[in-house]
Amino acid sequence: MAEQGTQRRYSEYRLVILDGQWRIDRVMSFVDPPGAPLIDESEAQRLLTAARTEGPLDPIDPDLELNIPSLFAAGREVAPFGTSANLSAHRLGDISCQSGVLTARDFSYNGFDLEPLARRVPAGTYPVEVATVDKANVALRLRLSDLPVATWHAAQRTNGTHIIGVDYANVAILDLADLVAARHSGPTSCSSSRPNSWKQLRVQPSVSSAM
Repeated sequence: MAEQGTQRRYSEYRLVILDGQWRIDRVMSFVDPPGAPLIDESEAQRLLTAARTEGPLDPIDPDLELNIPSLFAAGREVAPFGTSANLSAHRLGDISCQSGVLTARDFSYNGFDLEPLARRVPAGTYPVEVATVDKANVALRLRLSDLPVATWHAAQRTNGTHIIGVDYANVAILDLADLVAARHSGPTSCSSSRPNSWKQLRVQPSVSSAM
């Protein structure tokens, strides 16, 4: 731990064995101590109670000209990256949402700009499907029912927006209750015969999510 002006910072040293000697391979710096909650208790409670079972459904902007079912039409020829390729779609797995409150976010944001989706869903386990082109994910959906879709609406967050920020191309859909229960990771144990390679032996929390 070190004081930098008015801010306290915490450091984690990741070590490797090189030529029989321990060497510092990387220094990780954090502003929160190990074990500190990712989201403070009062904010977690606000987030978990913000979603509602009923409410208005926003229309999709007609200027977007979306054909949502075609996003998962396996075999369809598309060119999202400039070169024609065939779309593939498959079931990724299941997501468990016991709180009924979902959120979608880039994990790199930690607690920044965290808001749940405005509409609650019945607590349960739901299948998640992904569409890919040349091994890149281009669409993801969580199926709440096997019934035919009547109408499509934009999924609104409780702050009134439909936007999910992405910086690291790493977006997850998850039970908000799992995320607000997360704590900053404590020290990790690692060893290797060469630098820049280690195995993290302790990661917390265990989060049910679909990437």
